[in-house]
Amino acid sequence: MSKLRGACLVALTEEECRRVVAWVQGGTAFPDAAADCRWLLAHCDDGVIWGKRQPPTGEWRLSSGRFAGENHSPFLREEALQQLRLFGETEEVLVWRAGGGFRGRRLRDGEPLPAGDPFTPADEEQILVGDRVLAGPDEGFTLVGDGTGSRHAVPRSVAKEELDRKPWSLRLGLKQYFEEDPESGAVRVAATRLTGLGPEEREEKK
Repeated sequence: MSKLRGACLVALTEEECRRVVAWVQGGTAFPDAAADCRWLLAHCDDGVIWGKRQPPTGEWRLSSGRFAGENHSPFLREEALQQLRLFGETEEVLVWRAGGGFRGRRLRDGEPLPAGDPFTPADEEQILVGDRVLAGPDEGFTLVGDGTGSRHAVPRSVAKEELDRKPWSLRLGLKQYFEEDPESGAVRVAATRLTGLGPEEREEKK
């Protein structure tokens, strides 16, 4: 059996998965509420939802609360949910649809590996859709898109001038964890978690 190194992974029961979804919808906080998880990304049958936690209450604010019209961002409905990620720098909670129910896991860094270890987790960035501002900012959310008509409401206050000056500057941080194939010995990606949404807002204020 393959072994995931440099990580701590805990499976969630279906009941726990539903509690995560209910928490995002405004219910009671999920146990050990993953204090570092400050961002939300959900893929649903009817579109993409972004979100962020609001200090000091820790409640979730979703993009559907600002840009629900014209199919920009759907409301979060359990029956339409395909995948939900709550994430921050140190941890991610992932829930996904499996058959008629849900499966899930929590993933974070484990004990540091020795320098040069081939299984050391790797940080990467993924460019997000969005080379222009279409609407907003509105209470911390901005509708961005591209020339193909793709659009989503990111949980960031993005000025039009920012994307005019530096298109495609919105990036999603992620971390890759590795495992060894027991037959071939090849090292491959075993799991990925999201770590953040950049560039950070403080960089805009310089």
